[in-house]
Amino acid sequence: NITSSTLNSGSGGSILINGDGAGSGTNAGTGIGINVSASSLIAAGAGAITLNGAGGAGNTLTSGIAIGNGSTIRSASGAIALNGAQAATGTSRYGILLRDDPSTRSAIYSTGGGALGLTATGTNGLIAANGGASDSSRAYIGWDGTSAYAGTVTLTADKVTLTSGTGTAAISIGGTGNLAIRPNSTSATIAVGGFIGVPGLMYI
Repeated sequence: NITSSTLNSGSGGSILINGDGAGSGTNAGTGIGINVSASSLIAAGAGAITLNGAGGAGNTLTSGIAIGNGSTIRSASGAIALNGAQAATGTSRYGILLRDDPSTRSAIYSTGGGALGLTATGTNGLIAANGGASDSSRAYIGWDGTSAYAGTVTLTADKVTLTSGTGTAAISIGGTGNLAIRPNSTSATIAVGGFIGVPGLMYI
């Protein structure tokens, strides 16, 4: 866990974090590979930021990467890559989970145009805005809520949930750069709207 912490590599250093979530038989939430929470900051200048997390199979809550509670991942110009491997089993499974921000927003951005990539792999790899219908999770991607930045944003997943069904959770994607949304399989079709549950489709 990265909780109430600051990791700053300075003007040129890179940051690489690898994490594996615990498997079945553990407490809920320990199945998260990399958990960034409680207003934590991960920052770099020209260096890259890379997070590689794998969810723990069979856990109550499992996610490759979880970011929430007003935490920020930012760079000056370096690329940011979040790679979350979703477990094949577990009650609530995610590749990348942006969660638990009732009054603040988490943010992922590069002020100098560095590329942002969020990738959810594994079975039905999911990038999601919330960990439950009652959550009010919020997250900015590509901007900080005030200023928009030029970096390309790429989301790669089999499913992307930008809003929750009954809660107020939301992912706000901004910026002046390009937005690319890609399925994990290059042969899959991208569908928007009412195609939920159709095999072979990435849906939003």
